[in-house]
Amino acid sequence: MANHNHRNWRTLFFESENEKANEANDWVSSFESRDLSRRPDTREPENFLIKMRTLFGVKAHAEIITWLLTHKAGNPATVSPYVGWPRKTVQNVLNDLELSGLAVSQSNGRQKDFIVDPKSHIFHPEFASQVEWLNQPYL
Repeated sequence: MANHNHRNWRTLFFESENEKANEANDWVSSFESRDLSRRPDTREPENFLIKMRTLFGVKAHAEIITWLLTHKAGNPATVSPYVGWPRKTVQNVLNDLELSGLAVSQSNGRQKDFIVDPKSHIFHPEFASQVEWLNQPYL
């Protein structure tokens, strides 16, 4: 019974996986770059978030600072749904921004709102004047 000429399911599975891998490698090797990619123009208002990501990295700081610059004030519960980061992360970033002097907090009862510090020498008041916040879809 061990000497039959039919394939078992393991043999079929690994052969099909190897064939898929070979087909994928053939496709990748035939890829040629057309050299049409360009850097985004960070002077354009549409690319403001890219400028902020260049400045602060691709973490939550860039999105939260951009949101604060395009709105009057915000707290973690308000900012979190728009930037796509959990409320605790937003709270930690806002606290970091306050410690660094980029943001100040204002207490409204039990709620603590944050604004970009108008006395900060890092952001000019007109820095984000032409920028509007665009909600990005969750992936």
